[in-house]
Amino acid sequence: MAPTEADKSDDGDDSQPVPGYVNLLRSGKHHKIGRSNDHGRRAYELGLQLPEKLEMVHTIETDDAVGIEHSWHERLWDRRRNGEWFTLTRGDVAAFKRLRSVHVGSRSTDVATGSTVDSRNGASYGCQNG
Repeated sequence: MAPTEADKSDDGDDSQPVPGYVNLLRSGKHHKIGRSNDHGRRAYELGLQLPEKLEMVHTIETDDAVGIEHSWHERLWDRRRNGEWFTLTRGDVAAFKRLRSVHVGSRSTDVATGSTVDSRNGASYGCQNG
């Protein structure tokens, strides 16, 4: 399944990063990758709607929640089941959990490796790993 229009931000001006959190949640055998500006509120709201217990697996704090969420959705597009719900491998979950925070600024982030590349000079930088 290829990335869909749902992956594209509808937050207006994509040139301005939106700070917040990118969360990995689990309900049963499925995981949700989503973003919020309040660390715990979104998980609580989703938990009210699900038949199985919702567990917060990991949270990445970032200055570009829209971009980081989109990167993870693109990386895992072939595991997408419905909306932002995915069937992930242990390796996928481990890769997500390695990142505690991602501060992008003028850099682009490779979520697969946890490194960032400065768009001005091509230098690589590491993210804070957990």
